[in-house]
Amino acid sequence: MPVYSTTTGEFLTQEEAAAMTLEYRTKYPNKVRAHYLGKEKLQQVMDQTDVTGLRIYYGIDSEGKQQALVVGTKSNGNDVLGLILDRGLSCPTACSTPNVLNTEQD
Repeated sequence: MPVYSTTTGEFLTQEEAAAMTLEYRTKYPNKVRAHYLGKEKLQQVMDQTDVTGLRIYYGIDSEGKQQALVVGTKSNGNDVLGLILDRGLSCPTACSTPNVLNTEQD
């Protein structure tokens, strides 16, 4: 049984993250690479009663574009469906300047 806590997850090194995103870009060259969602909106999802973390679902919108849908999650693993965050900015087109997560670096 998974443990859902406020400390679930691990931080990656830049090297680990770069390898993972390179693998994804190689396998899926024409797919969305990332989504940007604002801090205030994410905080609103986090501030809901009993939320201890976030879950990210992937979906396809009415225009056929891949989207990330963010919901709060309780400590028992159940979703809190009061606020469902979506409609962020997608990369490409709203990308960071080139870095190890989005571009091959020499």
